[in-house]
Amino acid sequence: MTEEAEVGPLATMRRRRADWTGTGSLVAPPREPLVMGLAFRNIIEGVRIFEGWRTRVGTVDEDEAIRVAIVLGISRRNPAHYAVTIGRTIGGDRFPPGGQFISLTRFQRMEPAPSAPRSDVGTRR
Repeated sequence: MTEEAEVGPLATMRRRRADWTGTGSLVAPPREPLVMGLAFRNIIEGVRIFEGWRTRVGTVDEDEAIRVAIVLGISRRNPAHYAVTIGRTIGGDRFPPGGQFISLTRFQRMEPAPSAPRSDVGTRR
């Protein structure tokens, strides 16, 4: 199995079966790093996703192979709405100059209630 097949289509099918439903974050003062959690309806498939990441990346993503992005401003009507995307980091020496690639990413639209307090946790690294 090629790396592309393992990371791309098979991982996408597994994520679909896991049914990603939400994202949470926690910051422990004063200087602890941001902790992010993912919620899945199918916990067994969710665990398999993390097992696959640990196999490929290890317990610490030293090469920053997994990319998580928080996208703000996705709804004019509901400014508190945002999206979280998870995919592979693109760039560096992984692709030759002038080469082509396809990037698969999964996103989860987060729609907090209008009365929910707005947090800027996701906008800091």
